[in-house]
Amino acid sequence: MLETFLILFSVFESIKSAEILLLHTNDLRGNLEGTYSNLHARKIGGYSRLSYIISKARNQPRSAVLYLDSGDVYSDPLWSDGLTRKILIELANHLNPDAASLGCHNYLNPEIMREFLGRIKFPVVVSNLKFRPNKEIKILPNLILNIGGIRLGLVGYVTPKMHVLSETGEADDGIQIEDEIIGVSREVQNLIASNVSLIIALGHSGHQTDRIIAEEIAGIDVILGGFSHGLYWNDRESPGDERIRGGYPIVVKNRRTHKDVLIFHTYGFAKYLGQIRLKFDEESKLISYDANPIFLGHDLPENPEMTHKIRRGIQTNQLRR
Repeated sequence: MLETFLILFSVFESIKSAEILLLHTNDLRGNLEGTYSNLHARKIGGYSRLSYIISKARNQPRSAVLYLDSGDVYSDPLWSDGLTRKILIELANHLNPDAASLGCHNYLNPEIMREFLGRIKFPVVVSNLKFRPNKEIKILPNLILNIGGIRLGLVGYVTPKMHVLSETGEADDGIQIEDEIIGVSREVQNLIASNVSLIIALGHSGHQTDRIIAEEIAGIDVILGGFSHGLYWNDRESPGDERIRGGYPIVVKNRRTHKDVLIFHTYGFAKYLGQIRLKFDEESKLISYDANPIFLGHDLPENPEMTHKIRRGIQTNQLRR
């Protein structure tokens, strides 16, 4: 795994102004300390290794780095306790994605969702959620970021199958989940009108829905998916012993424009970090990409500050293993 790590940093050193290094995660599900697998006697993955690589990338000279998350940073059991939740949100802020989508486990309880959105320091983008006018919920329908001089447009979506429920099982009638096609189509058109160079969708509806969106909605260039927990990998065997569902990326042709749309997933559980190098021409048009996810093996360094935060939370019983 050290080989992948060294390749990654050789990429960092050669990033040019017309190139963006896109890092992404999905379905981290609170796998803070990492986990064991059938192939590894020591723990792999975890937030500390993830944080180390993301921070190292961002600190490279003249780098243009974008880190995005496609939802479900934590799972339900970890959200149930208020003190635990406070520490978990602190750890999410330490990872500090440039933007994120919501996942199913972020909004099963509307009050907890509002707490999460009120405390995080990064923007959340979901295009298929609608709110009553008096609902003060900090979710953006779309977002424009300028990374390395390139205007990037972001949309997001969550599956309508996961209703916004309270712990009593009653839906929050102030929040409506639209069909993904309706909400995303509307916001993609708004971004096209804003003259962005590339549109990225942060999805949490599963790979089958991602394919439909890629085929049906003209204008999306990249989809960073989640929810289905599938590993997409370009070798015959996975380093973490997961079943490989396909290549990284999945390439789907839009039926209207006949352009290729790239779909990326990272399996989840803080075991892999998605890595895509995007290259643009002088007119800020995407001309090529190179993609290879990073397996967070036990030989990769950890971020000491993140490790300290996690251990402190466990020792003070604010975090449960």
